[in-house]
Amino acid sequence: MKKRTDENRILTVPNLLTTFRILLLPVLMWLYIGRKCYLGATIVLLVSGATDVVDGWIARKFNAITTLGKALDPFADKATQLVLLICLASRWPHMYILLIVLLIKEAFVISTSWVAAHAQRYIKGAEWYGKLATVVLFFAILPHIIWLNIPLWLSDTLIILSAAAAVFAMVLYGIRNIRFIREAKAEQTKE
Repeated sequence: MKKRTDENRILTVPNLLTTFRILLLPVLMWLYIGRKCYLGATIVLLVSGATDVVDGWIARKFNAITTLGKALDPFADKATQLVLLICLASRWPHMYILLIVLLIKEAFVISTSWVAAHAQRYIKGAEWYGKLATVVLFFAILPHIIWLNIPLWLSDTLIILSAAAAVFAMVLYGIRNIRFIREAKAEQTKE
């Protein structure tokens, strides 16, 4: 029987914390949409955020980075963003525009990244523009969570800025991934 390497471990503390974060998402939706308990939802979100920080720290500090964790952690991040947008759209309907833009962006980036990774035999990580879009999204979401009566003009401005950052990142990821695909095809034709 083949011995498992450290990267192939499944039951690690960071992976359990990330799974816990995913399991908090229905609780967050129930509190925010179902119960309209915004304080409780905020507490769950803070616990989720703290768990995200702790699982990353543990993974790096104790060399507990795993293949599953590399896939599970970004999934948990994106799922949390999408659930938050769904929750916020229950109070601010224009948030659905941002939700749709993010769904299109993620589908496009995932599909072109998958083709590029398959063509080049390795996965390219996140770029600065993807991280920028995430930061802008965070600063668009945060005021909606803590300021229950945010003015509509400010809400719409934050939504537009975040949607623009997401589209910007999608275009640049598309350019990057298409370049990788073309380079891989050019290498194949040389052989």
